[in-house]
Amino acid sequence: MNKMIKKGLTTIEAENLLEKYYEGATTVEEERQLQQFLSQKDLPLRFEADQAILGYFAESRPETKKQASIVSFIRWSSVAATLLVGFFLAKFLFSNQVQLNYAYVNGQKITNIKEIKAQAMASLQIIASSPDEVQASTRDLNNNEIINQELAVFSSNH
Repeated sequence: MNKMIKKGLTTIEAENLLEKYYEGATTVEEERQLQQFLSQKDLPLRFEADQAILGYFAESRPETKKQASIVSFIRWSSVAATLLVGFFLAKFLFSNQVQLNYAYVNGQKITNIKEIKAQAMASLQIIASSPDEVQASTRDLNNNEIINQELAVFSSNH
């Protein structure tokens, strides 16, 4: 039972160190010895759980590095692709000077933003200068006769 596996710790010493490790009482040197012991091939099956818990797999280390480099490559490639798509999208959106601001005034399309603002301010001035018109419009909203006339127009067309 006190068989020596390669050079280093015996299985009994390793079991004692594992117990000490799980209690949180190992030194850095003892943990290094455990790592070295658990990284060996052909360990008894009773150490398999400890290898899994502590993450010491000697044969999987190069594969893990390879997987990490693949993941890193994919991550950086996706970042580069996103930046490239963002660049072309921004270039497309800002190079095509599409008129997004326009208004129709008396049936005429106006695209000059300054003229649109001037027309809007003029309309607001007219409304502000004649409060009677606004009050008359709101009074009509409460007039049942006008409401019934409007409803009759819609019901006769359908």
